[in-house]
Amino acid sequence: MGKVTDELLRLVNKQLDDHGIVVWYDPERAYTQVVKQLADAGTDVHSLDKSLFELRHRLESALEFVAEDGTLRADCEAPPRVLVYLPVNRGDTHHALVEVESAGVVMEPGANHWHRNTRLKVITERVFKEIAPDRAAEVAGKIEEGYYDLDDVDQLADQTGDVGALKLVFDSTSFDEIALKFLASEEKYDAALQQKNALDELCRLFATELGLTISANQPVSEIRHELCRKLLLAELAVTAETHQAGLAALAGCEIPSADHQQKQLLDLCRHWRNRLDLRDRYVQWAERIEDDARLQGVGLSGDWLLEVETFPCVESLLLEWTETLVLDGDVA
Repeated sequence: MGKVTDELLRLVNKQLDDHGIVVWYDPERAYTQVVKQLADAGTDVHSLDKSLFELRHRLESALEFVAEDGTLRADCEAPPRVLVYLPVNRGDTHHALVEVESAGVVMEPGANHWHRNTRLKVITERVFKEIAPDRAAEVAGKIEEGYYDLDDVDQLADQTGDVGALKLVFDSTSFDEIALKFLASEEKYDAALQQKNALDELCRLFATELGLTISANQPVSEIRHELCRKLLLAELAVTAETHQAGLAALAGCEIPSADHQQKQLLDLCRHWRNRLDLRDRYVQWAERIEDDARLQGVGLSGDWLLEVETFPCVESLLLEWTETLVLDGDVA
């Protein structure tokens, strides 16, 4: 379990302890594994399976503790500890579980009371405000954009708790800020990274956020070189893969396995290119990696290159491709 899951479990268990019955609506099915953990821990879980009528029938035993006014009976010596889990919108049930809801409480995304609001963005932002306040809005925004699910933010939260040295070096725990400062700096932070023994931490951050494996057992300048090479070639390879342009020349490129890491990688490259204060440094690295990889001679061609901004050679490659089409008579 991670920090965000722990916070969610704390909220659910608190409601179970206080009210006995919790009806949890999860229309995005974001928390199925959390519900399983609660069941494994001994909570009486009833999930929507065949129909609402079948679920209502299964809950009859729990409703024995409910008085006519919808509250738990006063003579209930051992209040039930029942979690009713429905992976649907509350409105879609047409009040089929109104008795159960009245006897307990409802948890759902966007609930008015923050203790019962299970929206992942809200819970994650609260956790990050405790462990890394200057990353809270950034991570919450990426959840909203569909980058992260519960497993992703758990991993980020667990890793973020270990960026103390990086915060001292870069004066930030924001991944984008740390990465861009490191990539674009001319050895500005290298001495501090070594003095704070933060190279392992830095490389773990790149692995977590970008899915790129960078060895920390090398000079800082080589770490930067390896990161730039893998970062820019991965952007090219991901773009080619997106357009189903299978290229043997890019087969050896390390590509992040997780979708959110690929998005993070593409965003980082785009931000680096578009930052006026960092653009010159980007061009220097792009030209260097382009030469190192000998991209001019590996047979890159096709209309997918229209979507590529990674390397300066793309323009000449597009011209060569267009010229070939014209000479072959494929363009009127």
